[in-house]
Amino acid sequence: MNDVDMRDRVLLRSAAEGGDLTPLKHEEGLSGMQRTTIRGADMTGANLSANLIVQTDLTDCILKNASFKGANLLMSKLIGCDLEGTDFTDANLSGVVFHGAVFSGTTLDNADLTGAEMIGAMFENMDFSKVNLSAAHIAKTMGDLDIKIKDVIVKHGKWVNTNGKEGERADLSKMDLSGETLKGVNLSAAYLSFAVPKGANLSKSEFLMTDFTFADFREADLRDADLTGLMLMDADFTDADLRGTNMTNTDQRGTKGLQKKFEDEEDEDE
Repeated sequence: MNDVDMRDRVLLRSAAEGGDLTPLKHEEGLSGMQRTTIRGADMTGANLSANLIVQTDLTDCILKNASFKGANLLMSKLIGCDLEGTDFTDANLSGVVFHGAVFSGTTLDNADLTGAEMIGAMFENMDFSKVNLSAAHIAKTMGDLDIKIKDVIVKHGKWVNTNGKEGERADLSKMDLSGETLKGVNLSAAYLSFAVPKGANLSKSEFLMTDFTFADFREADLRDADLTGLMLMDADFTDADLRGTNMTNTDQRGTKGLQKKFEDEEDEDE
């Protein structure tokens, strides 16, 4: 569907022989793409400006340089979408789910992001000066919640060592852990889905049976870490350091950057 033009249009017909053109009205339904399923389609350069795209499933679509100017995407799913250069100026993105979507040079000027699920999305080269993110769901930092990472780790360690009788299981899901130092810690079986450990130092740490679904591991240091039995569906490992990492029996479905990283490291070893 490269460069497809799906802007709102009106079909005209002659009112009578030799007469003026009048709009052809549909007795049933509305124009647009409501409740449509378009999973995995390549819609590079598509123009859907001012279109009605309510409750539409665009999961894993390639939407590079597509235009959604003034479009209504209320409650739609853009999970795992490539949104490089996509234009959402003045669009209604209320309640849209962006888990795992990649925003790169994406325009969000004056878009309505009320209730939008942006946790687990990746952002690069973004200008947020003309958009209000306060009503969207985004990852919180430890500082935002007045939580100390050391306290979380200590309580979780007690929980692991006493089989849950003492301490507290760590819940760092939907947390922004960018740049945090978690070297040599034991967070096995912790809640870390939708976490953002981008650029974090996780070397020599233990994450056995931990759920890292939709996690952002870009540029993270995972050298000699134990990720046995980890769930990594739709996680992003672009530019992560995986030397010596144990990833036995991990669920890697939909994972970005992982296979290429392994191949690059194998080439270096050779």
